[in-house]
Amino acid sequence: MKVKKITSDEARLLRGAADSNFTYYGAYVDGGQLAGVIGRRFRAWYATELCHLFVAPGHRRKGIGTALIAHALEKVKTPLVVATVQIQNKESNGVFGKMGFRHISTVLNPDTGNTVMILMKEMK
Repeated sequence: MKVKKITSDEARLLRGAADSNFTYYGAYVDGGQLAGVIGRRFRAWYATELCHLFVAPGHRRKGIGTALIAHALEKVKTPLVVATVQIQNKESNGVFGKMGFRHISTVLNPDTGNTVMILMKEMK
């Protein structure tokens, strides 16, 4: 597996949507097939946001989500990282938890109507 920076258009091909305000990273497997994506953006001097984690159904539970989060965290230069995960997405919640994120709040996203968990990790 290889993780590298991709365009929002490439991320959109896999997840169906992407925000051009994010830097995206893609995980490639099996001779160049895009299997997963994650978005990262600088929010303020103290926080970076991770979201839009998506792993294609045929590639789940193979460490791709963990690799994407780890790669994105390597690029972080702020003391805090926040992540948003839809409340029903137990897989993403689990992998962020495994990577040291903790649940700090549950809120309604007014733009999408989805209930999301806000997770946070302090960078050492």
